[in-house]
Amino acid sequence: MALFHFSAKILSRSSRNTVNVLAYRAGCKLYDERTGQTFNYKNKEVQHVELVLPKDAPLWATEIQKLIAEDRQKGVQAFCNIVENAEKRIDGQVWREFEFALHRELNEDQNIALAREFVQDQICSHGMVAQLNFHMDVDEETGEEKPHCHVVVTTRRLEETGMGAK
Repeated sequence: MALFHFSAKILSRSSRNTVNVLAYRAGCKLYDERTGQTFNYKNKEVQHVELVLPKDAPLWATEIQKLIAEDRQKGVQAFCNIVENAEKRIDGQVWREFEFALHRELNEDQNIALAREFVQDQICSHGMVAQLNFHMDVDEETGEEKPHCHVVVTTRRLEETGMGAK
């Protein structure tokens, strides 16, 4: 049971449209309020998307968490709008992304639980919010499944009324 892939990067507006990245990771259609662009990845197969929050998350954040569980499209759009609107700089660093391989030997529920626990302990315990996006790509040459998780993390802490300072 060997894992060999873990990467970390900053998603900033200076290098790409961050709403586009989030739409692709979540496999949904998102509208960028700042640019007026729409990005549609509804045909991208994404097995599971969920929001992981700090233990003391405010009510508005838990409501978005529930919305993502009930209606991925609406929930991810609501979360995206709040995070994107908190960042005022045109070249701002909006998100951090961590991508890691999941175990082929575990089933989907076990991999989700493992990733959730890791993110809760290592990211959300520091006041950040993380959106987990589970992908199951298939290697074209070998036909092997390549389960992995894209964790998109806020660069700002949660506050009672929205996103706080960095």
